[in-house]
Amino acid sequence: MSYMVKAFQGFVRSPLRTRKLSAKGFLIWIAATAFVQVIIAEMIQRGDFKSALVWIYSNLLVFLMNDFLAIVLLCFFLFLTGNLRLTVISSSVLLILLSLTNMVKKQFLGDPLFPWDFGRFDQVYNLLPKISGEVLPVLFFLGVMIIVLILAGVFFVPKYRLRLRTRMGVLAGVAILIPLLVFYRHTPLQTLFKMAEIEHIYWVQTQNSLQNGFLLGFMMNTEYIMVLKPAGYSEETISKITAEDKAGSSAAAAGVQDSGMKPDIVVILDESFWDPTRLPKVAFSEDPLPNFRELSNEGTSGEILSPVFGGSTANVEFEFLTGLSTNFLPQGAIAYQQYVTKSLPALPNLLQRYGYETTAIHPYHGWFYDRDKIYPLLGFQHFYSLEDFNGAKIDGEYIADIEVSKRIIQELQTADQPEFIFAVTMQNHGPYPADRYSDHTVSTSGSLTSEGKGILDTYAEGVRDADASLAYLTDYLRKSDRPTIVVYFGDHLPFLGKDYQVYKETGYITGNENEWSTGDTLKMKSVPLIIWSNDQQDTVETNANADTDTDTDTDTSSADAAKTIRSATDLGLISPSFLGAYLLKQLNYPGNTIFEYTGRMADVLPVYGKSVFVDQYGQTYDELPSSFQEAEKDYWLLEYDLLFGKQYSKK
Repeated sequence: MSYMVKAFQGFVRSPLRTRKLSAKGFLIWIAATAFVQVIIAEMIQRGDFKSALVWIYSNLLVFLMNDFLAIVLLCFFLFLTGNLRLTVISSSVLLILLSLTNMVKKQFLGDPLFPWDFGRFDQVYNLLPKISGEVLPVLFFLGVMIIVLILAGVFFVPKYRLRLRTRMGVLAGVAILIPLLVFYRHTPLQTLFKMAEIEHIYWVQTQNSLQNGFLLGFMMNTEYIMVLKPAGYSEETISKITAEDKAGSSAAAAGVQDSGMKPDIVVILDESFWDPTRLPKVAFSEDPLPNFRELSNEGTSGEILSPVFGGSTANVEFEFLTGLSTNFLPQGAIAYQQYVTKSLPALPNLLQRYGYETTAIHPYHGWFYDRDKIYPLLGFQHFYSLEDFNGAKIDGEYIADIEVSKRIIQELQTADQPEFIFAVTMQNHGPYPADRYSDHTVSTSGSLTSEGKGILDTYAEGVRDADASLAYLTDYLRKSDRPTIVVYFGDHLPFLGKDYQVYKETGYITGNENEWSTGDTLKMKSVPLIIWSNDQQDTVETNANADTDTDTDTDTSSADAAKTIRSATDLGLISPSFLGAYLLKQLNYPGNTIFEYTGRMADVLPVYGKSVFVDQYGQTYDELPSSFQEAEKDYWLLEYDLLFGKQYSKK
């Protein structure tokens, strides 16, 4: 025993650990540490050592850029600690933590880690218990790695302390390098990147991270925390863009305010709502969406091209309610949390001018996505969140969809003026563990593993409940004497297992997002939509025509809307940022500047996506045609004006 103790003491006092380093040796340690850190980060991102080596061999210049960024990170920790050993340990722990977070986020949401994700700790904390089974092994691995790194640092990394003067010099170097790296597009580094054929693949961020490496891909997105003013932005430019919208809009708005009975408008954004029967090689014991299909045949049906997959519901809300597009914002950014800081001329604000009471409903925490702060800025007078659903039925893990339908009915029953109700459901939020529901009405069979079947069974049960809740609402509305229009659509396709598991098992798609064709993107981003009205056309028309002092077109707005929506039509595919303008048009309500503009744009380019575009003739493009680029520029100028500028267009 004494021999083992002496041996251990000798190891602890080994020359490797205690000998004094020369300046050259110190630099070698920094370079070697950065080299190993980048390899470990890429191993975690890619899943194995071989893939990391293949990437290095194929992208040597990109690897060297990642290595340089790792050295900059080490220099920052050198300034903080002044100690080589602490620098190696702390920077390695941080980089492994970030790499594991990047891996988990890609598995669950399809996007890599973004700089702006660090503003969402409250949501991560809230959602962590929902995915604890998947995350616990990662946390265990992280814990083991931290222990290994600490032991390795203590026993193998030599002592080396920097003098204060040297540390300040390191700080000066880092202070110069970091802005140059973050704003590289505006420095000579941009030319070097082009020479090295390093491209920021911002339109497919998963590919950006894989092609450019974790550190470089992350750094390339850092500038997008700030949104730069577009060229040509001025009050004069905005006035020219909006000139076409100003003529007659005030008089038309006054006509709407003075018109007769207006229909209630109920918009339901149903969590992860999609038609799972589209999956090939799968059979369902019964159709999970019979009511939705019936309503589709009665009213207007179509599809929304969602800007997101598997999460980030708030961005779909943002596009529909404001008419603005997240395509102009960094991929992965959440507009509510990062960019909405002042009142916007959104749909609720506009409908308030037309005499509507505006109400938002979401049976989850009001602070999630900052809805409690953002909804008032959009014009909602009331917001009912989780705290207002005391005693409500829980189905699975969340408030049941039927409770949302009941709350909508309650609001309509107590209303003494037209209602605009915007409801976001929660029951069918992913992930979808096989044991979420005790009983299953719908079961699946076909080309699925047992795990995949469990996921799809759970999802199908949730969709069935959503469909039944929609029927509960529309059955009430059929008997109501209040004319009501219902707009119902999903926010995004569901997250059916890591790495698109169910989609791949059934052959719906074969690759990951960076490998999708335009057709795959359309399949993985298109969600069902219906616009339906109850059977009160006669009541609407009678009331609308009662006021003979107002303009005829405005008087019959409710009746015309009911007739249009009740006729079975196919809207086709449309972007959510254009749907508000379409709804206003059906109601014969004039829009404000942004909705008038998006309405005109939707007439010729109904789908404006990040990497897919569809024109009025159904022609699909993976790049925006040159004929639409001027319209896109004006669209961005209007959006910048409202979100970041002086809101000239509101005047």
